[in-house]
Amino acid sequence: MRLAFAFPGVGAPLTGREVAFLERNKQAAAAPVERASALAGVDLEAALSSDEAMAALSEVNAQLLTCAFSCSAARAVEAAGHKPVAVAGYSMGLYAALECAGAVALDDALDITWRAHRTMKQVCKEAGSLAVTVGLTEQDVAALLARDELADVRLVNRNNDTALVCAGPVDQLRRLTELALEADAIKAALLPADLPYHHGSLLADAPDAFAPFLASLAWREPACPVVSAVSGRALVRARDLRELTAAHLARPIALPPMLNTLAALDLDAVVECGPGLSLTQSARMVQGAPPFINLKTIERRLGV
Repeated sequence: MRLAFAFPGVGAPLTGREVAFLERNKQAAAAPVERASALAGVDLEAALSSDEAMAALSEVNAQLLTCAFSCSAARAVEAAGHKPVAVAGYSMGLYAALECAGAVALDDALDITWRAHRTMKQVCKEAGSLAVTVGLTEQDVAALLARDELADVRLVNRNNDTALVCAGPVDQLRRLTELALEADAIKAALLPADLPYHHGSLLADAPDAFAPFLASLAWREPACPVVSAVSGRALVRARDLRELTAAHLARPIALPPMLNTLAALDLDAVVECGPGLSLTQSARMVQGAPPFINLKTIERRLGV
């Protein structure tokens, strides 16, 4: 099969299938989660089996778990004989995509995940978070954001035409959710995030602060193209990937252009390598998106 791998980012929800997947694929999949646990100082695989333990994880440790499990999933699929012709990382899923493409080592991908969160925390100009709206168009949300009371809120994530994520100060995001529901949004709610990810103003200093650390790593030319969620472009040079990894902290992202680039590769499917089904669900609302395989279907479809 002609496959691409896509990696979810911040807030990828667990489905309960993650534990069974790791159990089925111990030999191929164990190392990333074990090494992430060592970095976090927490048994992350054990946390997968407990709602209470998952809820107790810090946000950065939850991101380490997402990155590690995503790397584990990709390794298991490859061990079954399925090499990707391209990879794509959505939001912080970029780091697992870099590891899968061979642009960085596993330990470096995990370290990037941890240090990216720390860097954003250090430079963030104001405590912030994320809010999702469903059922309003980009134009509808732009009209709301034109109000003075939402002056610091930015649209940062377009999952599809009517599933949008904004970032900004928490009080302004709460007001956004109220206004969005008054404007007949199907859903408007704060997300469990401790940073205004991809906010161009509140995180304006993050790329420059992050760049020296990234320059210290051993980057390699990727084995396959890495599709950017910032531009939708397929990147094939290590230098471009390093620059993207710094820049995307303060740049908005969008799923449709990323999916359009993948669709042009004449794929049989995209494998969602990560916890949950968030990319699969969003892709169903994007016209022309390629079909997805995920944790729900991966054993039947790929024998993994």
